[in-house]
Amino acid sequence: MEAEGATGGAVEAEVGAPPRANVFGHDAFAGTYRTRLEASGRLVVPAALRGPLVSAGHAHVLPRRTDCLHLFAPQGFEVMVDAVVTQQGSGVVDPEVRQRFFKAAPRVSVDRQARLVVPPELRERIGIEGEAEVVLAGAIERIELWPARRFDEVEAQKMGDLDLLLDGHGGLPTGTA
Repeated sequence: MEAEGATGGAVEAEVGAPPRANVFGHDAFAGTYRTRLEASGRLVVPAALRGPLVSAGHAHVLPRRTDCLHLFAPQGFEVMVDAVVTQQGSGVVDPEVRQRFFKAAPRVSVDRQARLVVPPELRERIGIEGEAEVVLAGAIERIELWPARRFDEVEAQKMGDLDLLLDGHGGLPTGTA
């Protein structure tokens, strides 16, 4: 039986069980997509990833070291910041630490065609100059933006590990007795 989740997407549910909702406000971002980042920094987000960004009209872009950038829909960003800040101590959100996240993650506009401009300082930080091939990887609550070369070096190897995990998986239970 399918039930409508709090995010509007269909989720599998047992009879009588409440639908499972996530805290970041949209279906999980998933999949890996190669595309081009224009020299101006403009990027068109692939159709499979664009819904929450287009409906919000903006996203937050947070650098992750010098490897990649994380793109968050607004609610996902708020939830992530609160979770990370709360994990750091007493369970109380420190407003100064929270502010640091917002200072580090500029808000970028996303138009109806799912176009956004990645700020030049963030492109430089992850080693993107001019027009470049990039990989957008759905990572549940965020989208990771990688220079394609670095993604191939770092992440492609990890995908082989997924095959090893699946080798031991016998399938899902059917629920029948």
